[in-house]
This record gives sequence, structure tokens and C-alpha cells, in this order.
Amino acid sequence: QALDSVQKNIGEALAVIVIYSGQVLLPSVDKAFDLSVFLLAILVVGLVKTYLVAPVVPKKKILTSRPRPSDRKLVSLHEGSKHLQDMGVDSLLCEVADVLPAGVFYGMLGGMYPVCGTTSASNPHNCELTFLAHPPWSPQVSQDAFGATADIASCMPSQSLTVLGHVRDADPGELMDADRCKQDVEKARVHLAEVFSEGISGP
Repeated sequence: QALDSVQKNIGEALAVIVIYSGQVLLPSVDKAFDLSVFLLAILVVGLVKTYLVAPVVPKKKILTSRPRPSDRKLVSLHEGSKHLQDMGVDSLLCEVADVLPAGVFYGMLGGMYPVCGTTSASNPHNCELTFLAHPPWSPQVSQDAFGATADIASCMPSQSLTVLGHVRDADPGELMDADRCKQDVEKARVHLAEVFSEGISGP
């Protein structure tokens, strides 16, 4: 029966332990017992054995554990709430045709802008979006590094909001502050990076 690389590593580690024990125990070999070397060899065997007995999670199950992307048709975009604007947070108020997930989510606006969204507690069709990358100055006009301006909606490949995943649940009676908003944005960036590193699986 052919041995895989993990089983070969166990065999090699056990062989090292046997040879080392023989060198220490045999009177003809002048070698003192070194506890650290012996424990290292035992550690290798233990770690590899633990790896072998650990349950294997199928790749398909890992991919399906993440919610599938879902598109919501974009209805309107407006300037963000005064509360966040006063704190220096660039945001947009967004209305979509379908119901949004409760709490804070991350996704793509128009298939182009990575965003972190907070769903309105009073209307699940509305949310406030914070941009994870270069944010537009307003819902109507976006300015690039060369000073050129363009209508945001005309630049987007699709008039939709794609929800890619969940950041956290909503807190009842929560009043968003700058620190909490920053934490949500950082978590959304991490989740979004994981999505693109694994690849977005369609329905």
C-alpha cells in the first residue's frame, strides 16, 4: 500500500526517535540524552497525527457556507445623512426595490464600488452606504485624480446593489458614531478581501 506524504513524515519522525533512543541507550555510542531533542521529535509525531485525525471539510461545503451574492435593483441614491456627514464620513442614502438584510452588510454598488451598508430599521428597502475605496463626492458627481467629473450612475455597469455578505447584526436603538462606522468599514474590507481571494461563486 502506498503511503502519502503525511504518513511518510510520521514514519520518518518515529524512525528518528528509535535511532536517537538507540544511540542514547547503547553503551558503545558516546551520546548524552538531550530532552529538548527528544520532545521535538515527539511533538512532530503528535502534530502530524492530530492533522490525520482531524475531520476533513469538503471544499464544496466551504464554498457554500458563504451566502451567495444577491442583486437588488437600485431605485435611488441621495446624499448621506447629516449625522454621518458632520462626523466627516462620506456616505450615500440608497433605496432598492427588494428587501435588504437586517444589520450591516458589505457588497458592491453598481458592480463597481465596494461598499459597507447599514440597513434602515424602519424601512428594509433603504440603507446608508459607506464606500470602502475612493468615495464619490456626491450621488451625482464623482471626481477622479485628474479633476474630471462624471455622473456616478452613468459610470456603473449595472443599476444594482449586490449584497455579498454580513458584517454584524443591528443593535436596537443604536446611534452610529465615527468609531463604530470605522470598525464596520474595516470588517467589511476584510470580508470583501476574503470573498475576492476565494472567488465569488454565482447561483
